[in-house]
Amino acid sequence: MPTALITGATRGLGHALAFDFARDGYAVYATGRTLGALEALGKEAREAKLDIRPLRADAATEQGADTLIDRLEKDAAQVDVVVHNAGLLGDRVELADYPLATWDAVMATNVRGPFLLTQRLLPTLAPNAALIFVSSGIVEGARPRWGAYLVSKVAVDAVASTYAIELKPRGFRVFVVNPGPLRTVMRAHAFPKEDPESVPAPEEYTSVFLWLARSGTLAETGKRYEAQEFRVPGRERPARER
Repeated sequence: MPTALITGATRGLGHALAFDFARDGYAVYATGRTLGALEALGKEAREAKLDIRPLRADAATEQGADTLIDRLEKDAAQVDVVVHNAGLLGDRVELADYPLATWDAVMATNVRGPFLLTQRLLPTLAPNAALIFVSSGIVEGARPRWGAYLVSKVAVDAVASTYAIELKPRGFRVFVVNPGPLRTVMRAHAFPKEDPESVPAPEEYTSVFLWLARSGTLAETGKRYEAQEFRVPGRERPARER
């Protein structure tokens, strides 16, 4: 059975990915930081008879990364796909007024976590494993009052691009996915006046992640994919990559 590791899996896109990967036949390690949310996730998975293994860990810390590695080693699991989904929005204020503690927290979750966890996971990765970094359309240009979130997503794209080049000789594949606007708690905080029903649910745009995970050498490492431009005739091909 193939294995997937998805960070930030207790809600939003991460939750949708955990269940879709499990339905696709993966054993899914689903991480989060809140015990109650992880317990709810585990209950939902048991009721659906899906192999989802909730794991409390903050992947942005060395202790959290070690917790993940210890569990994988205990289960003798080789990881076939990693989705770096965990994210933190931070404050919607101008940089001149941006709280330093919030800046550090956003950069830790959004950048340090994917960098550190990828580094620690390398010995556990299966041959031809896929590492998928979740990006954002915000990287296309500077915008006021997006602070650390914007900077962090530009940085994580650079981290992913560098890993793609450096890990290609080892046979690992690295991709970046922009999920686009989705009906999540994070987006509701970012756009409190927006009608949630005006944006799609996360479950509608998980196909690109599943395709990248199993496509072998058909998807070129280092590419960026737009989830909401991804269409599947039969089971899917990407509409645009850049």
